[in-house]
Amino acid sequence: MKQSIEQLATGTLERITLSDQTAQSGPFTLVALRRAGVHLLMSCASLSPADFASPVGFFGPSHSTPYYPTGDLHQDRNIAVTLAMDCLDDLQVLLSGSDKAGIADKHSALAQALTDLGLHEHALTTSNLALEITRDLYGVAPDNFRLHLASVQALRANIMVDLNKHDDAADAADEAVTLSREHQELQDHFIPEFAYALLNYATLLCSIGRKEGAAAVAFELMGLTSDISESLPDMKQVSALCQLCLSITCIEMDGGLASSSADQAIELSRASLDPDSRAILAGALLAKSKIFP
Repeated sequence: MKQSIEQLATGTLERITLSDQTAQSGPFTLVALRRAGVHLLMSCASLSPADFASPVGFFGPSHSTPYYPTGDLHQDRNIAVTLAMDCLDDLQVLLSGSDKAGIADKHSALAQALTDLGLHEHALTTSNLALEITRDLYGVAPDNFRLHLASVQALRANIMVDLNKHDDAADAADEAVTLSREHQELQDHFIPEFAYALLNYATLLCSIGRKEGAAAVAFELMGLTSDISESLPDMKQVSALCQLCLSITCIEMDGGLASSSADQAIELSRASLDPDSRAILAGALLAKSKIFP
């Protein structure tokens, strides 16, 4: 696999030095929120992720790759290649030892990089390895690995959407929510991972056309974040994405609610002009145009 990536990347992509923050990023990060915004925009435009994403991922020419998570396509391509190569290097060392948690984490990071590179089947196979190891760890120490297992399932759900495996994707995202909810109920404070899991599930259901289910999950998320969005920066963006999701899902069911949710998403995203907010703003404006053509 490493040789294949090197050959595909030759002349177009380069391996770079990643910051600690980038190297340690996972499915529940700022980039995940950016992906959610792009997926919701695609859904509002009646495009599925599998149809919209380039089949060759970041290996394709710039003009043929309309989906990218951060707004900097060249940098995203280099990050994806670098993460994949770094993970493969790390796994060579880890697989000779007994650090199962480390092996599972590297397989998860590798799976995300592979799907960004358009290697979707390889990504799914790799994520399956992460799932198998993490389930074993969860069986021994559930409190320590519940959120790890939820993270792996959220990642697998998005990979399977790109492969048009909609039922399996929805099941994986649902399990991620169930695990995160269980962990939240055991805590005496709010955990962001629960909100991220709900957002991932709502976005996924919206993107595969299961609008009623997406609306139900979005309503739950809206209730969860309504009182804390001002105190946690990421939750303000989660709230905006939640309102966008609710607007898109209600266009045909409840025009009034769709319109008011779009207005909320516009208000929450208009204050900033970063790539994340622009995707939300574009989706909300498109949703408004569909409600009042």
